[in-house]
Formats: sequence, C-alpha cells, structure tokens
Amino acid sequence: MDKKESNVKFINQACFVIENDESYILVDPWFSGKVFNNSWALLKDTDLSEINLDKITHIVVSHEHPDHFHLPTLKTIASKTEQKIKFLFPTRNNPNVRDFVEKLGYDFNYLIPRSKYEIDSSTAVTCFKEGIDAALVFNIDDKVLLNQNDCNLDDNEVSVIQKMFPKVDALSLQFSLAGYYGNRDNKNEIETRGRKRHFDTVEKYIKAFNPKTYIPFASFVYFCKEYNKYLNDWIITPRQLREYFPDVSMQCLYYGDQLEWNDASNVEKNDIVLSKYDEIFSQPKDILKPSEVGMEDLEKAVDSFAKSNPNFNRNYAPTETHLEIVDHDWNVSVNLRSNQINVIKDLEKEKLGGSLPGEEFISLFKFPWGADTLNISAAFNVYNKQKWYDLVGFVGGLYNR
Repeated sequence: MDKKESNVKFINQACFVIENDESYILVDPWFSGKVFNNSWALLKDTDLSEINLDKITHIVVSHEHPDHFHLPTLKTIASKTEQKIKFLFPTRNNPNVRDFVEKLGYDFNYLIPRSKYEIDSSTAVTCFKEGIDAALVFNIDDKVLLNQNDCNLDDNEVSVIQKMFPKVDALSLQFSLAGYYGNRDNKNEIETRGRKRHFDTVEKYIKAFNPKTYIPFASFVYFCKEYNKYLNDWIITPRQLREYFPDVSMQCLYYGDQLEWNDASNVEKNDIVLSKYDEIFSQPKDILKPSEVGMEDLEKAVDSFAKSNPNFNRNYAPTETHLEIVDHDWNVSVNLRSNQINVIKDLEKEKLGGSLPGEEFISLFKFPWGADTLNISAAFNVYNKQKWYDLVGFVGGLYNR
C-alpha cells in the first residue's frame, strides 16, 4: 500500500501538527492561558478537537519562551496520554528544561544545531540556533518547511541554511510586535523599531530564502495588561501584512487549516481567512489590572534574589538604580551590592532609570528568566538607558542557558 502524503495543520500561535502514517508531531504547543507574567494572551484558545492527543508521538519545541515551551500545556498532554512521547529540543547548557520534561514522563532528546534528526521515514528536523531562539527546518516528504518562528538569523546562519536547503517550499515567520520597542508615549520609536522593523524583517527573509509561500506565524496574541495594552495599537494584522506585500505568495492559515503546498496563492481562500482574522483581531480585549503588592513584597524579592541565585557575585552587582513603581507612585533605590531597596522622596525624574509596576519588579527578581519576561511584557518605560540596562542586564546575565 502506498504511503499517504503528510498533513501539516496550523493549530494556534506557533503551534502546528505534522501527521503521516508513522508519526504525529506537535510543534511548540501553547493551548490556553496567559504567558510572560500574564502579559500575553492568545486571541483564541485552542480547540483541542483539532488535536488527537492520543496519537502524539513527538513534540518539537524551538526554544524556552513560554509561548513555545508552555509548561501547563505540556502537563495537560502528559496527563491525557499513555504512550511515551519523544520530546525534541535544541541543545543548551542548563539542564532545567530537560529535567522538567523528563519528570513529566517524556523521552527527552536534544537537537544538535545544523544536524538533521530523522523523525521517521518521511520527516526530519534540523535546528539552527541564534541566541536563545532557534529556527526549525522540517523535511516533510519531498517538501521543505522553514519554521523560522521569531528567530532573527544572522547572515552566516542564513547562508548555511541556503546551502543546506536551496529550495524552501514554505516559510513560517513571526510578523507582529513581541516586546519592548520604545516608551509607550514614544510613537515614532515604536513605529520605527516595532512595526517598520517587523515589515522589514519579513521582507528580508522572504528575499533570502525565496519560499514558494510565506505563512504569517507566531503573532496571534494580544497584550493583556494595563501597562502593556498600548502595544495593541501597534499590532500588525494579517490583512495589513497582505496589503504591505501584495506580490508575495502568502498563505494565511486560520485555526485548524491545512497547509496547501500546491495551492499557496488561492486568493479566494486567503480573503476568507483574512476576514476571519479581521473579526478576531478587532474584538474587545480583556485587560488585567496590576496585582496588589506592598513594599515588603519588593524588599523580599530583592533580598531573596542574591540568596537563591548560584551565579550571583556581589562584586559585579550594580550599586544604585532609581526606579518608579508606577502603580503605587513610589520612587525607590535598588542596590544589589548591598541587597537593599529604599524609598526615596522628592526624586527628580531625570535621575530615574525607568518605571514599572510592582508586580513586574517582583517578577524580575523572582524568576531566573525574569529579565527576559520583563523585556517581552514591555510593561515599563526607560528614562536612563545606562542605569536601566546595568540593572536588567545584570539580572538577565545570571541565567545560564
């Protein structure tokens, strides 16, 4: 009996399924709930009827960020399936991802960069790391899907991919804003470093890889906190992307849609999908107010930071950073070298490193990846870049990946 052609189906955000007679491969699953300290929300929760959890043989995750490596979703999958699922993840120095995944019962395997991993007789995956992100190239039957996700590949890595995969059938790539680009009142900076940059990025990689079709990807979220909701005014929608690139072969997939290798530019189908996304992007959004925190919570976060972080070296810690805690109208001085935080009265604004809500301050110091989360949540303003990045950069630099 002849083997059936593989089916590639879009699920949600950065998640899709590759299914054939041998395997059922789930990529970057995030089914529901909020991520990045509850600052991002899916436009639409996942319809689990689109996924056969009992058939999953492999889960492939591109990188550690929770919109790709989503712990509650992985727990849900592990609780609803009995078979041993192979879990594939790019190599890293910190064993924490591997330890967590193995505790859930998955069969963990590292993906070595630039090395092809054969999943079955029809499917293989090759990862290309760039910083903390990774692009995944899937060989599916005789087709090539370059799932670049939100990975900004440098010119050298682009060249390597071009040589290894001279023919790219489909390119899936993030298209909208995903973090801090400028202070919320700096419209020119957000327009230039945010919207324009993402349009330019899509154009750059389409030119580099010349795919038969481009798939808008990994941008089906909204910003759901009081102090980052301003980014919703700058979101790029699939319709805007289509209008910006009228001559690009683009296949916009709605939830549950199958990738069509040979019918990428079906104008009528694309128009239907774009209209569906117009509606969902325009729906009213639930916005979260900051949670109540007290000064003792801020003090506890700073005090526990050094004690709980094995890489902390007091000699290199920043001595004084002035911050505004906006939801309480507090000005504070943070000194990581002395492990102290103090309230300062009558502080001139020009001395502030930046401003942020209390719950974001606590998250910055509470979690090893707190600096990443803060930057992606974009719920802050920066006033003195040197002071701000001395503090946040120091905290982020202690997390070993």
